[in-house]
Amino acid sequence: MIGRRRKLSAGHRQALRELQAIADASKGSLVINRSPATANAAGWLNVVISLNCSGSGPFRQRERVVLQIPSAFPLFHPEALLRHTRFADLPHVYWTNWICLYLSDSEWDPSQGMRGFVTRLVTWFMRAVTDEADEVDQPLHPPVSTIMPEAGCLVITADAPSPLPWKGAAVLRRVHAGRCDLIDWLPEDLVVREGWATRLRARLDGMGEATFLAAAVLLERAFPMQFPETVTQLVAVLEEEWLESLSFIGAIALANKALKPEEDYPALALIGTPMRGHAARLRTHLAAWRLSPGEEWITATLPLLEADALDGDLKKLPRLLTRWVDKAHLSWVRVHEQRPEIVTRRDAGRPADWLLDRRVLVLGCGALGAPIAEQCVRSGAQVTVADDDIVTPGILVRQPYTDADVGRNKAEVLAERLSAISPDRQVVPVVGDVRTTLLADDAPPPDVDLVVDATATPAVTAAVERLRWPRRGTAVLTVGVGHRCERGVAALSLPGASGSGTDAFGRFALAAAGEPRLKDVTADLFPENGRPVFQPEPGCSHPTFLGSASDVAALAGHLLTGALTDLRAHRGGQAVQPMSVRVVRLTGPQERMSWPNDLVVADGSDEIRFAREAIESMRAEAIITERIFGPGVETGGVLLGYPDDACRVVWVKEAWPPSKDSRHAAGGFEHGTHGVAERISARREQSTGRLQYVGLWHTHPASWASPSDVDDRATMGPALMVIVGGPDGRWRTWLNGNGEPDVYAHRNL
Repeated sequence: MIGRRRKLSAGHRQALRELQAIADASKGSLVINRSPATANAAGWLNVVISLNCSGSGPFRQRERVVLQIPSAFPLFHPEALLRHTRFADLPHVYWTNWICLYLSDSEWDPSQGMRGFVTRLVTWFMRAVTDEADEVDQPLHPPVSTIMPEAGCLVITADAPSPLPWKGAAVLRRVHAGRCDLIDWLPEDLVVREGWATRLRARLDGMGEATFLAAAVLLERAFPMQFPETVTQLVAVLEEEWLESLSFIGAIALANKALKPEEDYPALALIGTPMRGHAARLRTHLAAWRLSPGEEWITATLPLLEADALDGDLKKLPRLLTRWVDKAHLSWVRVHEQRPEIVTRRDAGRPADWLLDRRVLVLGCGALGAPIAEQCVRSGAQVTVADDDIVTPGILVRQPYTDADVGRNKAEVLAERLSAISPDRQVVPVVGDVRTTLLADDAPPPDVDLVVDATATPAVTAAVERLRWPRRGTAVLTVGVGHRCERGVAALSLPGASGSGTDAFGRFALAAAGEPRLKDVTADLFPENGRPVFQPEPGCSHPTFLGSASDVAALAGHLLTGALTDLRAHRGGQAVQPMSVRVVRLTGPQERMSWPNDLVVADGSDEIRFAREAIESMRAEAIITERIFGPGVETGGVLLGYPDDACRVVWVKEAWPPSKDSRHAAGGFEHGTHGVAERISARREQSTGRLQYVGLWHTHPASWASPSDVDDRATMGPALMVIVGGPDGRWRTWLNGNGEPDVYAHRNL
């Protein structure tokens, strides 16, 4: 039923409890004005709060904000809305009354709950007063536009033209029905002057098939943070400048029909505004909208005219489009930015950035060569792969091929797959024995920046060594693994090194022979009597190794990254030895930690989880108390841990013994305070803020762990009350180190 109210969810109730606790602790700074008992039909609970703003800046003494809390809180964050438009021009206020507090969902920490959200909201008010909503180094929030999935996506690869303002056309290439790429820009004078069709054909010639044009206008001034939803609103923002562009859209559609009349291209328009990047360095933000299929009549109104008649026809366009402008809605396209001027590669500053725009030859497309080739392609290298072998069923366990590839050459299959990563990085396959092709005696040295020898064939390594003599400017990386894929080794020869793989491995074998710490490596990789022969299937003539896909992927990544670290240092002018060997162990010393299960106690819809160390500390203190004061005397102490409202869990990590001023008795226990606050503060600092005070614990020796009248009257505040006890037999068994105690745990909010 439309408009039907919903009952409050567990998330709603949790948010209300947390919000009430914040209000109680704020001493009037935050007041809950209205909290309905039901949610709306969409599942949102609207809670009206007021904040004390002291009349600062644009704000009144108290400002009201509507908190929209989702039913799945805290996994989804609340929203902040206003019931007025007074803040419409303030930073991060969209649609005139929505305060955008998070750049993305990744900024929302559900463990902080309403405390984190309210802190974020208060911070926005404080920064709005000082006009510091956008810090200099903080990425700017891109403008908001209503994306229409049916409009498809646009990948922008060409830097925006300058100077601004600029008008013209964007050259687009259709990749598939839902995607176009922006690959170039054309100035306005090239498009609309007489003879435009001939010049466009000449300009587009050589750009490939499926190219077409879209109108484009790049402005000097910023748009509103929320982009218009209708053409009328858009025209109002762009004023007279956009009216000319509307006619331009029709001309572009006509141009494409004239150039490629057999194709049906979408009609797109681009708008650029200086709203991208950082506050101190603005870049052009590009948005695109698309005419829907129902708006085809716009282009249909234009007859296919000769080039010399186009100018006269353009003058009629604004009149023909007037009624459409008044009613049309904008279908904004999802834009994916790949412009070099604004995009920072995700591997920037890492060793792999040495590979960007390098030429790499990978010899061998097997367990090590294939993943190394892929890593090179993804890092922006131009890669050639060489192998004379075919794909067989057995190698699918650890090499990146499929059952459908069986019988095909590895180099060809790998090149096809890796070429799909980027249209600008077409991988070249070489099929055949590299000793008679690329590395033959009469062949020129490969014109590349890096040769990766992943063949595990000594003869190939020797051929690389020999062919490199006349030209030592190429870096060579030779990689291999042990017979159980527990160790990997990589020999790197920098440009200018006197030797390559054979030379470096010979040096390593000599140097490692007397090193106890390398005994396992030499026994595995350079055994005196040859390495063990592993025959995976009958008839397999290639000696190979035991290892899984995860083993070879880990070794390949470590070996390549190590070599790239040295190459990058060499490029930067650092002193790096020309030849080196790097060893990677998968089975060497590693950091590993393990923990037993916590003792879990249910508290309504929440859980209290006690670390075994905390339970053991309570047991030790109970034993000491019994020895000093006798059976039946209670003890207790402080609990440290951390709550997570998103998980609905409180983790108790430490249980402290009582302070010296605590009082023990058979009928009760009174917690002391001497030195407790200072110790808690020190422990919080030691744990980098992780551990905090979460409550108190005490015992009920030889009795059920349930609150007594004294416990119920105790003032706990927002913390845990934990009671440890159990009937005499259970209590005694636990004190003797067996079984579990009876535990009561309740969190007061």
